[in-house]
Amino acid sequence: MLVESVGPRRQVAAADPCALELGIAPGISLTDAQALVPGLDVQPADAAGDLAALHRLAEWATRFSPLVAPDAPDGLLLDITGCAHLWGGEEKLLADALHRVRKSGFTASGAIAGTIGAAWAAARFGVTQA
Repeated sequence: MLVESVGPRRQVAAADPCALELGIAPGISLTDAQALVPGLDVQPADAAGDLAALHRLAEWATRFSPLVAPDAPDGLLLDITGCAHLWGGEEKLLADALHRVRKSGFTASGAIAGTIGAAWAAARFGVTQA
């Protein structure tokens, strides 16, 4: 679990799936998280390091499209117009991208839509590619 300071308050910045199942989610106070699960492994968040890693991931993602933009704090936006045929279609491009990202140890979801806003919303809140 990663923690950050927001004013005088220390709060959860990120939690893994196990912590989420235990009710520890980003935004709750460190004190509340430790009350829920004593002995948590707590590490400081590194926003600058995360942003640098996101930019490296965006560079890597140019294998799918020349138009890739980081969507901080944890996303990428790709304009795949004219690129999908190289993977046999949009679904195959998305499946390959998600497979490679997950194989690298990340949790990932994605979506393709007619507009960037619709794709962003579907990837974050809708039904995503398995």
